[in-house]
Amino acid sequence: MVVYGVLHPSPHRFLEPDLQASCLASGWPETKQLLGEAATHPTSELAPSRSNGRGTQRLPRTIGVSLAKELIFSARVIDGNEAKSIGLISHVVEQNEAGDAAYRRALALAAEFLPQGPVAIRVAKLAINQGMEVDMLTGLAIEEACYTQTIPTKDRIEGLLAFKEKRPPHYKGE
Repeated sequence: MVVYGVLHPSPHRFLEPDLQASCLASGWPETKQLLGEAATHPTSELAPSRSNGRGTQRLPRTIGVSLAKELIFSARVIDGNEAKSIGLISHVVEQNEAGDAAYRRALALAAEFLPQGPVAIRVAKLAINQGMEVDMLTGLAIEEACYTQTIPTKDRIEGLLAFKEKRPPHYKGE
């Protein structure tokens, strides 16, 4: 079984350094790095790290304080299915004969993202990443500021026109 998932930014910071799992991270650099390294040695086990730093801050925000304490204090190794069930990763796939099941799933997800407006995706990613580091009220202010950036764009107008004309939008990232 190959494990991969959408994790908090820089997921390798709260997983063991020798973890050999295919992870689809929230950013393309991390995705390329993790898929490139992990595709050759997949495993189905994940272990929370106490030594890498930032695990005590990122993991509780991802899976909740109680469960994060349990995993960090015990250093228990969990399998892919449990990691998915607690919200640590978003997908678990069986390895295929070619050994690239996680890579193929990552490409399928990318194909879902690609038709979306690049400006909107960029500011949504920014709002999510920055908003997770602050309190809710500040996060909502960040979200509003990010949305405001999309209002004058050609992509926003294209999206509205496409909706009105009942056709797929053709975004250009402008």
